[in-house]
Amino acid sequence: MKCSSCHADIQLRAKFCSECGHSNREQSGVAEITGTQKRPSFLTDGHRSGGRRLKQYEMVIDQMEGSRRQVSVIFTDISGFTSLCERLDPEEATDLVNAYFRRLGAIIDTQEGYIDKFIGDCIMAVFGAPLAHEDDAKRAIQCALLMQKEIKILNEEYDLGLALSIGVNTGPAVAGGIGTEEKLQFTVIGDSVNLAQRFQSLAPPNEIYIGPKTHTLTRDLFVFEEIPNLTIKGKANKLSAFKVLGENEAKNTTFRSNKIFRKTFIQGIAQSVFKSQEDVCIFGPAGIGKSFILDALTRSLQALGKEVLHLRNINKPTEEYATTIRALEKLGLTVDPETSESHRRRYLFNLLKEKLVSKNEIVVLIDNFDQIDPASADIFGNILQLRSRAYRFVIAQTDTPSTIRGLQNLEIATFEPEEALTFIQDLLKDERIDPHLQAYIWEQSHGSPHQIMEVLRSLKNENQISKNSAGVWGLEKETGFETGGHRLQALKVSNFDKLDGLDRDHLELCACLDKSFSMDLLRALIGKDQQASDSLNFLVSENYLQLTTTKTGKKQISFRDASDRAILYDMILLKKRQQIHRNILEKLRRGYRTLKDDPDLEFQSQIIRQILHLDLEALKRQEFVLEILQNPKVSWSDLVHSIQTESPDFASLSTHAFLLRIQGNYSEARGRYEDLLRSLPADSPPDDQLYLKLSYLNCLVQLSEYDRAKSLFNELETKLERTANLQLKIELKRIRAVYYAKKDNWEKSSTIFQEAAKDASQISDLFSKWNFYLSFGLFALQIRKFELAKTLLSESLGLVRNLPALQVLPCYALGLTSFESDQMEDAYAWFEQSLEKAKKLSWSSQALQSTYNRALSAFFQRNLEVAASHFKESIQLAEHLQNRPEQLKSGCLLSYCEYLQSQKPEKLSLFQKLLEKVNALEGPQLVFSIHQTLFNYYLKIGKAPEAKDQLDLADSLAKNLNDPNRISWIEENRARISLQASKA
Repeated sequence: MKCSSCHADIQLRAKFCSECGHSNREQSGVAEITGTQKRPSFLTDGHRSGGRRLKQYEMVIDQMEGSRRQVSVIFTDISGFTSLCERLDPEEATDLVNAYFRRLGAIIDTQEGYIDKFIGDCIMAVFGAPLAHEDDAKRAIQCALLMQKEIKILNEEYDLGLALSIGVNTGPAVAGGIGTEEKLQFTVIGDSVNLAQRFQSLAPPNEIYIGPKTHTLTRDLFVFEEIPNLTIKGKANKLSAFKVLGENEAKNTTFRSNKIFRKTFIQGIAQSVFKSQEDVCIFGPAGIGKSFILDALTRSLQALGKEVLHLRNINKPTEEYATTIRALEKLGLTVDPETSESHRRRYLFNLLKEKLVSKNEIVVLIDNFDQIDPASADIFGNILQLRSRAYRFVIAQTDTPSTIRGLQNLEIATFEPEEALTFIQDLLKDERIDPHLQAYIWEQSHGSPHQIMEVLRSLKNENQISKNSAGVWGLEKETGFETGGHRLQALKVSNFDKLDGLDRDHLELCACLDKSFSMDLLRALIGKDQQASDSLNFLVSENYLQLTTTKTGKKQISFRDASDRAILYDMILLKKRQQIHRNILEKLRRGYRTLKDDPDLEFQSQIIRQILHLDLEALKRQEFVLEILQNPKVSWSDLVHSIQTESPDFASLSTHAFLLRIQGNYSEARGRYEDLLRSLPADSPPDDQLYLKLSYLNCLVQLSEYDRAKSLFNELETKLERTANLQLKIELKRIRAVYYAKKDNWEKSSTIFQEAAKDASQISDLFSKWNFYLSFGLFALQIRKFELAKTLLSESLGLVRNLPALQVLPCYALGLTSFESDQMEDAYAWFEQSLEKAKKLSWSSQALQSTYNRALSAFFQRNLEVAASHFKESIQLAEHLQNRPEQLKSGCLLSYCEYLQSQKPEKLSLFQKLLEKVNALEGPQLVFSIHQTLFNYYLKIGKAPEAKDQLDLADSLAKNLNDPNRISWIEENRARISLQASKA
C-alpha cells in the first residue's frame, strides 16, 4: 500500500505514514469498509453496504444488522406545549418546535447520545447504541439535567411556561434496523425502553425519574430521592423509581487511589522523555491503568516544575478537530470560528505547532489516543514527525502499540498479586483484607486496576463486603458479579462498535467457535484469500485475537481476553447466532465427510459444539450425533469429552444421556434424564418434553423399576394421542412391549411388538429402527424363539454397518442367542466381536460382560485353558471397574476351571472356600448364580449326576432365600434331569 501524500510504502491498515506522518485512515479501511467487501458464505445475508462516505454514527448504523446490548434510554415530554401551539400561528409554532428540538438535540449530541426519534413534542434518545461508552448511564442523567436547565433558558427567551418531565432507564435491548426495505430506521427495542417511557409518564413536570438499574450504576455520582411502590402499566409488581435531585458534589471517593503505583514504569517514561529525548506510547488492554499512569506522571512532572498539557479523551464523534481545539483552549488560545473549511486543517496545525514551540519543554500527554477524532489524530501525527523540537509527547492507547514513526512503545503489565493486594488495601484504606476476599478480587480482575475498582464497587453497592468483628474486610457471601463490571464491559462494546463490517463478522464467527481453535479450522470456514488474511492479521494486531504455535507446530487462534468472546457472543442477535452456528455446522459436515481416512478430531469436536448450540429438536440432534459416529475413526471417548466439556445445558445433557443409552448404561442415563426433567423449561417444544419422558421411561423399564414406570405410561399414553409424531408413538409401544416381556407376559408383549413392527416400516429414523429390532430380538430370545431372535438382531446389526457404537449391543445379543441355543462356537465368535468393539469405544462395563460371556462360551465347549485365560481377563476388568460381584464370580469359575483341569482335591477345596467368601461378602444370591452356571455346564456335557449335585446345592439356597422364582427354576430343571436320565 502507498501513502496518498508522499507515495512511500506503508504497512497494511497503518494509521499514519512512517515517512511523512500523513493520516492514511481513509485508504486503509481502518475507519470503514466499502460495499466491495465480500461477506463470508457462512454468515447471514442482509448486510447493508454503500460506497459513499458517512458520518461516524451513520456509518455504524449502516453496518449494524442488529445486536443485543445494554442501553440507557431517555424520554422527554413537555407539559403545556400542545395548548401553547393552539394559540400560535402554525409558522410560529413550527419555529418554536424547531428551536426546542435544536436546543435539546445539541445537548444530546454533546453527551454523545443518539436521537432515536421525535414523537410530537417528545424526544427519545439512546446512550449505548449505535456506539457504546463506558459511562452511558451517567451521560444520560447528565443530559437530562442539562435539558432541564435549557428548558428554563428557553422559557426566559420566549416568555413561556413550559415544563419538562423526563424518564431514564437502563437495561438490555435489541439495537438495529427496524422497518421495511423502503424505510428502515435504526432504533432500540426492549422492555427497558418501554420502562423509560413509563417513568417519563409518571414524572411530574420539571422532574427526572430514573429506573433501578440506572440508579445502581450512578448512585455515587448524583443525589437521588427514592419514589417507592409505583404502579407501572403492564407490570404485575410495583417498582421503585428514583428522582434525580442533582449532581453529587462530594462524589463518593471510597474507591479512589492517590497513591502512585508502578513507580519504576513511570520513571522509565520520564527517562525516555528527558534523557533520551524520545516520544512514548504506553499501551495495554482496557482497564490496565493507562489513565492512572498518565495522572501519576502529570503529578510527578508538575512536582519537578515541568509544564504539562494533559488531554483526556474528549472525543466527540460528530465533531472534527475536537481534540485539537481543546488542546489549543487549554494552551490559552482562542480558535477563530470563521476559518474556512478548506484552510481549517492548516490553520489549526500551524497554530498548535507554533504554540508548542513557544512552550519549549512542555510535555503533552494524550489519553486514549486511538479514540480521538481522526482529524485531530492526523494533526498530532504530523506534529510528532517534526524535527528539532524540545516538546515531547506521551500518548496512551488501548491494546496495540503505535504505528507512528519515532515513538517508543512501552507495554503495561497487569499487577502482580502482591501489587494488587497493596492496591486493594489503598482503595479500602485498610491493610486488613481477608485472604478469601483478596483471592476473589484477583480471580475476577486478573490484576487489572480498573477491574479491581469495579469489582470492589460492585461488591460495595450490593452490600457483599464488610468488616467483621476483628476489623478485617471480607465477603458477606459468594457473588454473581460478572468479571470486569459494567463500565469495562461497556468499553469493550464500544470497541466492537468501531470494527469494520468484515472484521466484526470474522470476530463474531470466532466467538461462535470457541475460546481457542486451530488456524486450519478457521481457514476451512473463511478461506485463504487475501481479504480474509488481511482481516485476521488486523484482529491479531489490534489484540482481539492472538496467534500461538503448539508443541507440534500447529497454529492456534484464541481470544486475547476471554471476556471479549463472552461479551461479543451475548451481543449477537439470537436469530443471527443460530444462523452462524447452522452455517458453520453445514460447512464442517461437508468438509468432515472428506476426512474419513484421517479425521480431524477438532473438526469432530466443533461439529458437536455447533450441534449443541443450535436450537434443534432432540431427535434431530440425535441424528447429527449418529452421523458423526458413522466415521469409523471417531473416538468414542473424545466424542463424550466434547459433549461433557460444553456448558451443562439441555442440549449437552440430553445428548450425553442418549450416548449412555447406546452403551446400555441405563442407570447413569436415568440420573441424567431426572436432572433434565427437573430443569426443563415450561416453554420447551412439546415433542422434546415427550422425548425426554420416553427416554426416562425406557431407563426405568430396563432397570425393572415398574412402579415408577406405570404412572408414566399412563401420562404418556394420553399426551401421545395429541401428537402427530409417529416416531414417538412407536417408541412408547416398543417400551411397553419390553415392559410386558420383562414381566413374563409374553402374549401381550408379542401383540404390541407386532403392532409396532407395522408402524416401524413407515419411519426413516435410523436409531428408532435399530432400537426397535434390537428390543424385539431380545424379546424373542426371552421367549426362546431363537431363529426369530437371530433374524431380528441381524436386521438391527445390518442397519448400522457404519456405526461401530451401535454394533456392540446387537453383537452381544446375538452371542446370548447363540449361547442359549447351545451354539457355543457362534456364541464365542459374537462375544469376541462385541468385546473388540467395546474396547475400541472404551466401554469398560460392556467389555466386562463380553469378556465374561466369552469365557463361559469357552468353558461350555470344555476348552478349559482358554476359558481360564478369559476368566482372568474378566477378573482384571472387574477389579479396574471396582465391580466386586463380577470379580468374585469370575474368580470362582476360574478356580473351578483349574480344578477340572487338574482334578486335584485341593483345587476343589479352594473353590469351596471361595464360595464361602462370596457368600459372606455378597450373599447367597451370587452363590446361587454360580451353582446355576455349573448346573448348566454339566447338563450341557451330559453329566446328569454332577448336574444334580449342583442343583441340590442351589435348591438349599433357594429355600433359604424363600424366592419363588428360584424355587420354580429348581423344579423345572429337576424335570429336565429326569428326562435326560430316562433318555440315557
